[in-house]
Amino acid sequence: MERMEDMVFRTSFRILCDRRDSEAVTRDVLMYAAANGIVLDGNDGAVDRLLRQTCVRSRLRIMRRRLLWLLDIRNNVYVGACPVADDEDDYVTKQAWQLYCRAVFRMTPLQVTVYALCALGNISIVRASGILFLSEAGVCHALEKAAARIRLELAAFDSADMYQSFTDFIRKVH
Repeated sequence: MERMEDMVFRTSFRILCDRRDSEAVTRDVLMYAAANGIVLDGNDGAVDRLLRQTCVRSRLRIMRRRLLWLLDIRNNVYVGACPVADDEDDYVTKQAWQLYCRAVFRMTPLQVTVYALCALGNISIVRASGILFLSEAGVCHALEKAAARIRLELAAFDSADMYQSFTDFIRKVH
């Protein structure tokens, strides 16, 4: 159960950049898992079902957030994020997380979902296409666009060449 909760929370946190929304998504997905008898027993099918639910519910949260923005109800997500990276300086972690979240807010929900699964979650493009019910070409395209957005944010600090180390660092954030 703990492993399931960690996987769902990390994935939703990477997509949403908000701890409260991620906790809500995690709660919903765990209730879905309990209601449907899903248990992580080394079966990739169960993991994929949970990741699919996590992605769908996270994307719905993004849409809800954007609708609230249209209604001029703004939520300061950076404050609610509270990123933590083990054995790392809090200041560096917060700065890196803010940069990541700025890039995420400029991505489409699909792009950030694919980036969270493939670049940060180390899931193959083939497997991600099965989880998201998309073509492999669609997943590749969304991943390229998302990576380009991250590089663009890094370029603002003359750090575009640090893309891989930045991605490795963001993987550690929870």
